[in-house]
Amino acid sequence: MLSLLLISALSVDTVNSIRKQISNKQYNQAYQASNSMILQQGMLDADSVLFLLRGSASVRIGKYLQGISDLSRFLRTTKNINPKDQKEAYLLRGTAYLKTGNLEDAKSDAENSKDDSLVKLITKARF
Repeated sequence: MLSLLLISALSVDTVNSIRKQISNKQYNQAYQASNSMILQQGMLDADSVLFLLRGSASVRIGKYLQGISDLSRFLRTTKNINPKDQKEAYLLRGTAYLKTGNLEDAKSDAENSKDDSLVKLITKARF
């Protein structure tokens, strides 16, 4: 039981550290740290927030397909998503879809994110 609590506390510290890296625009470091934690915890057992963080970093460093995969997994598997994280996931996945030319999915995610500037950008790209 004690080891489970220790691992949980370590995970929270790591997640906060990765979030800080992303806010400081240290995207490569955030990608490496989140990827390492996912591999350490196992793809099936990893904390879903790690997929949000790796997806976020992926999109920002141009790994759009990886970002789409991770953000989709986060949105699909997370229960009781924090509204801020949900909006970020839709916004970033919509951006990745736009960059890969998938305009229909980009538009859907832009609408789900309620980000008017992304909706307008995608509407322009469609014409």
